[in-house]
Amino acid sequence: AQDFDHTPAEKTLVELFPDHWGFSVRISGRGSIPTVGACTGRVIAMPAPDPDRGGAGKFNWAVVLRHEYTHTVTLSATGNRIPHWFTEACAVWEQPDRRNYQAVSLLVGAVRNRKFYPIKELSWGFIRQDRRRGPASRSLAYAQAEWVFEYIVEKKNYDAIGKMLKGFRDGWTQEKVFKDVLGMTEPEFDKDFHAWAKKEIVSWGFDTDPRPSFAAASKAAKAKPTSADAQADLAYALLRRPRGLKQAIATARKALKIDPKHPRALA
Repeated sequence: AQDFDHTPAEKTLVELFPDHWGFSVRISGRGSIPTVGACTGRVIAMPAPDPDRGGAGKFNWAVVLRHEYTHTVTLSATGNRIPHWFTEACAVWEQPDRRNYQAVSLLVGAVRNRKFYPIKELSWGFIRQDRRRGPASRSLAYAQAEWVFEYIVEKKNYDAIGKMLKGFRDGWTQEKVFKDVLGMTEPEFDKDFHAWAKKEIVSWGFDTDPRPSFAAASKAAKAKPTSADAQADLAYALLRRPRGLKQAIATARKALKIDPKHPRALA
């Protein structure tokens, strides 16, 4: 609440369920949903962690609760007028584990292949899967939203976050919030964010070169059998294909025989 200069007027009700099935029914009426927390405003629901359930049962309940309570705060601060992407950006930013390696990989891939959501469409990334961005499109939306938050803080200072919340509370459109608070249109924001993101991944130690498709990589590897770059690109393309791991490893080893220090083959 302190981070967003707002304390909800009503007490927050946290419903903790003994199992994931009960939590799922409470939220959606169905027996299984792929999440471990939900917030509808002043009500937060979540299942109790259960290591015996496997992946879905293993989570840090304190991190989940912090994420969901951030939704409670930002929804209250804006009278429920906050865009979906922005409340998620605030919530993920509040997590101590805000960006894991999966998120890093998604962001690097989005920079290389220009697959970021335009800011005008980012909220849709939380609602439906995007074929162009693949099966991890929803995870990309979370990672991108939080990264946008960091970009805004770096470029405009943290005060801009509070001003954006107040703008949404007052009924401003996203277009007006961006123009009046950030001083740019949405297309200008997209362009500047992408340029900033490219510099960020370089500072992380990644290159910004787009990766070729499997068809293009396969053709290049056949045409240039002694090129470590071509073999490494094919290994990367194979790694992204179903059941392509063994072939990817073999192809990466072929690249390393040509150049034992090739960075992409070693990766």
